[in-house]
Amino acid sequence: MVAHQRDQLLDMRIALIPHLDAKRQVVLLTGHGRHERTNREQGQDSMNIFIDESGGFQCTEKSAAPSCVGAIVIPGRYIQEIEEGFRELSRDWPREKGEVKGKRLQECHIAQLCEFLEPRAVLFECSVMDMALVTEAEVGHHRAMQAEGMTKNLTPEHQPSLIAQVQRLRGVLEGMSLQLYSQFVTLSHVVWRVMEHGMLYYCQRLPGELAHFRWVVDAKSDVRITPQEDWWRVCVKPLLQSRSIREPLIMLKGGDYAAFRRSFPSKVIPDYLREHLPSHARTGTDFGAVLGRDMEFGDSRQHVGLQIADALTNCVRRALVGNIQADGWRHLRKLMISHRDGSVKFITMGNGGSREGPYALVATQLARGERSMVTEGRGGRRGASASRRAGRR
Repeated sequence: MVAHQRDQLLDMRIALIPHLDAKRQVVLLTGHGRHERTNREQGQDSMNIFIDESGGFQCTEKSAAPSCVGAIVIPGRYIQEIEEGFRELSRDWPREKGEVKGKRLQECHIAQLCEFLEPRAVLFECSVMDMALVTEAEVGHHRAMQAEGMTKNLTPEHQPSLIAQVQRLRGVLEGMSLQLYSQFVTLSHVVWRVMEHGMLYYCQRLPGELAHFRWVVDAKSDVRITPQEDWWRVCVKPLLQSRSIREPLIMLKGGDYAAFRRSFPSKVIPDYLREHLPSHARTGTDFGAVLGRDMEFGDSRQHVGLQIADALTNCVRRALVGNIQADGWRHLRKLMISHRDGSVKFITMGNGGSREGPYALVATQLARGERSMVTEGRGGRRGASASRRAGRR
């Protein structure tokens, strides 16, 4: 039995408008949406997140059609070692146009890769949308409701430039293919899981890495960022802010967040958001800075991390459709955190619920991550004392 969590729409009233409204000086989303190179030496004291997808994200009448978005998190102290080591490890692996492609790898290659990554504190997250469980009408409705929510709270009091910008973003969304929209919904889900699980994991082991978040997403074009990618880059920040209000990020009591707080100091929650938060909430984390300071859509030929993300994400999809044996995919669990909701998360824009699918047994076994979230000595759930917070205190 595989549970598919229904995706929730972004509440643009409490998210996108505050982010774009230039009249407001103190907001939770102040980071720039464009890629910014910092003076920090690339990789040092950072979480390096590489994200790729596998599958067509097209609705179908087949019995199953899982499409995946996966992310690997590489601690900054290991990034150079992993890049150099992967080039050596994969020297004799099958390639396509000069780069390693997951669809061409065999079980032994995946096993070798996971064995190489496991001692270097690499994490792997994956979200899956089975396009056989959702219709084009449901995806279209989800997209239409999202578009309507983007502009329904605009008033003449807003700056004309803001109104024009939001209208432009809505137009991009309405013209976006259902296939690409489904992929972006899954991508946003992965980003949330990386933020939550990655911070919980590294605050106990490598807390200095939380000083910087470097996001590299596999690009659709090798020439420039597409309008659709730009839409997601802008809208993912208010989307996650909106989600954090409904479902606050988990922070670990006793975890070392010193480096994170130095880089991302708390900001006072503005009045227009307080009505949606508990009365005691006074400050919040700047999601715009976490996501916007260092984000790019990159070419996999230039990023070893994207080739690794492609290999692992393809392995998940191939395991679900039966194109790779357990001797290969079971090693993925060494890189995934043991979690009550499963290390591989299934989401849907349809009616959700559970179903017995042709991949149910594989999905259940694959989702049993082998990395413990809490370190020894914290005493499991009771000792961990994890508390939910929307990046606020």
